Amino acid sequence: MKLTFTLAAAALFAGAGAVHAAPASKAAAKAAKAAAKAAKASTVAFNRADKDDDDQLSLTEFEGLLKPLVKERGAKGNKGQNAQLKADLELTASTLFTWFDVDANTFISLDEWLAGRVSDSTVSAPDFTLIPFSVVDRNGNGKANFGEFQNIVSGYVPTGLAKAWFQLFLAAQVPVTPVTPPATDTSTSTDTSTTSAT
Repeated sequence: MKLTFTLAAAALFAGAGAVHAAPASKAAAKAAKAAAKAAKASTVAFNRADKDDDDQLSLTEFEGLLKPLVKERGAKGNKGQNAQLKADLELTASTLFTWFDVDANTFISLDEWLAGRVSDSTVSAPDFTLIPFSVVDRNGNGKANFGEFQNIVSGYVPTGLAKAWFQLFLAAQVPVTPVTPPATDTSTSTDTSTTSAT
């Protein structure tokens, strides 16, 4: 059974306290309409991911949102690289899944899904130290940009939240200090060669 969009879901998505409260102004009415549209889109995304129609997302279904990235970014003929990419994407999905699964019952309900998609990122966010940088650095240039990050999380959260998460992801990265070999001083080298007269 596919879950359907409800007025209660719209209220949750909008953060409204009362489901049947009338909007106080045109701005409030517009915000409520936008929230209802976003909740409906989120419910559709949830239903699309819920492959077994049990009204909850398992980790396997949740990981399915990243499967296109494995196919898209896989290296032809390089099984080792593809296996590492798959493992990194599974770790990423697992990190995000744990964050969405508030009641820790190993499934994500529609309520958890909707609440996670409107989360205040300053209060709660996934542990981005667990997400491998290589997953985000799609082109392998050693830098992450928002487009690359959004490519990973777009199946899970809307753009506004993804932008906030990207800043948190960047802040969580441990800077890598390049190791340079010690310089050799050639001016003090001694000549160890010997000359022999025959």
